[in-house]
Formats: sequence, C-alpha cells, structure tokens
Amino acid sequence: MDAHGNPVIPFHTHWVLMHQPPGSYGISYDIYTRRTEDNLPAGWNSRCRATYSELANQLQAGDFHRSQYSDWICDGADAIDAYWTMLSLMRIHPPGKLQSTVKGLKLHYIANDAFDVTQQVQLGGTGSISQFLC
Repeated sequence: MDAHGNPVIPFHTHWVLMHQPPGSYGISYDIYTRRTEDNLPAGWNSRCRATYSELANQLQAGDFHRSQYSDWICDGADAIDAYWTMLSLMRIHPPGKLQSTVKGLKLHYIANDAFDVTQQVQLGGTGSISQFLC
C-alpha cells in the first residue's frame, strides 16, 4: 500500500500485465467461512452472504459478470484493468475484512471459449455420461 492506502503493483507484475492480450479475464476467490462468521476476536461476526454481496458489487462495478459461484468473468478486458478490479476487492467493509478472510484470490486469462465445457458435461449435454448410457 502507498501512503494513501492504495495498492501498489510491483514493477515486474505491472510489466507482465501490460504485455498480456486483451480478452476475457476471470477473477476467482475463496473465503474462509469461520473467519467471517465466528465471533470477535477470532472472526468478523458477519454472515458470508454479506461478504459475497459486497464482493459481487465491486466486481459488477468493474464490468464482471458471474460465471459460477465465486468465479467472475469480464469479456473484452485489458489485463491491467482486470487486475485493478481484483485489487479493488480489498475495499469491502470493514477495512481488512477481505485480507483476513481470503483463502484464495486469482486472476486468470481465458484464451478460448472452447475450454469451457460446462454445457457439454452437464446431464443431457453432448459429452455427459447420459449420452453413453443409451
């Protein structure tokens, strides 16, 4: 963090982000339930739903849409903008809540929609086991 409380991106990370192609970027997160819901001082005495709602608001403000429960996608994004959106998640209230409850937080590039096989493997999809049972 800088003197104003804003995140600082290390030079190497910034350089790598600036050299990534535009496209679809995803942000995935995982939050510790107990650290969120346990009573103080061990937790935030908060419902996970409230935390997820605040995260959703931040991600939607960055033009991300929910792909799965804790997996959000932004199509036509620049890597640096997606990275800043990910860092903006630290703004949820109260300050420090995300930093003390996050289990995982990742930015990923989706090179091709063909790698999303959800519809093919769901029951009734072209690659689901139901196709092989007939």
